[in-house]
Amino acid sequence: MLLPGSSTQAITWPWVLIWQTGLFCIVTVTLLRLWQRQQPFWLLGNKLDWAIAILFISLCLSTIFAQFPAQALWYSLIGFALLTAIYTTHHYLHQTSKLNWLLTFQGGLSLAFIIESLVLWVTVTFIPNISVLNQLRQIGVNLSYDFSNIESRNWAPLGHQNYVAGFLMLAIPLLIGLAVIQKRGRAIWIGGACLGLVDLYTTSSRGGFLGISVLLLAAIVVMLLRSKARLQILLGGIGAIAATAVLIFV
Repeated sequence: MLLPGSSTQAITWPWVLIWQTGLFCIVTVTLLRLWQRQQPFWLLGNKLDWAIAILFISLCLSTIFAQFPAQALWYSLIGFALLTAIYTTHHYLHQTSKLNWLLTFQGGLSLAFIIESLVLWVTVTFIPNISVLNQLRQIGVNLSYDFSNIESRNWAPLGHQNYVAGFLMLAIPLLIGLAVIQKRGRAIWIGGACLGLVDLYTTSSRGGFLGISVLLLAAIVVMLLRSKARLQILLGGIGAIAATAVLIFV
């Protein structure tokens, strides 16, 4: 990854230039889409455009009446760029072929993130800690690897275990979905989802475990409503929930 492994350094120069340039490119693409009058500009529909408009007005008002207008303006500009990103992405995904390609690319990127996270954690955190524990055993102090120590958790590559868990909450369902809809490379996506669960465990983030639990419950409800094999889904869901509960409370 280009950004440093620290959320604090990511907002300092010169690292801040990377993601600010990305936001600027998103806004530029949106303006170019609006300029091309021969192509329709697709709205979100389902009254979501009203929600976006209300959010836009709220950002404007909060910036105008903020106690620190300069800092508020910077954060609002980020919000405006993200709002334009919603419309740019929605316009781009109107073509199914592009949607499939983008999901596959995002799945590959998520898999690369998971592998990088595990490799960095093992080499930088896990192995050195195990070495220290082995040295302590030689002098009669028997300690096991303890995830309750924040420094022992997987921080890589975002700098904090909760940030890593937050990304994995998005990556794991995506990998599972790709494994379901794509026959080619199904083994890769299944393996990636399993690695993602291992990566999530190494973060020892209860917020991440709770988020996965909520997603799991939602998936079970959807499958129960749409599938005829409800007993098998219910039994499998109970097992998955029990396994997740063990991860959270043990």
